[in-house]
Amino acid sequence: MAKSLAVIQMEFAKAKAQANRLDAIADNLTRTSDNQLGTALAGVRNNWKSDSAAAYIQKGQKLQQEINKRAKELHQTASALRTIAQNTYNAEMAAYRLAIARKYK
Repeated sequence: MAKSLAVIQMEFAKAKAQANRLDAIADNLTRTSDNQLGTALAGVRNNWKSDSAAAYIQKGQKLQQEINKRAKELHQTASALRTIAQNTYNAEMAAYRLAIARKYK
């Protein structure tokens, strides 16, 4: 059975909302990495004076890079989701219009 116009539009809106949620999560990860982790590492750099401090800071910076990398991947996933949702919406709308045109009057 063909999907109704309302279902097509609702599914498209839901997919876009999910992509927006992924972007929000990615933005939150980036902010956390840059602000909180960056601030913590700066505090360690300023207050911890020992041989192991440099190694600790280096590990923290590596973690920060990994978090930022994952955030970028989430943004890419959100973008792919939007593209797929748009393509699916376009195909379903074309099928819907064909179904409407084929109805016997």
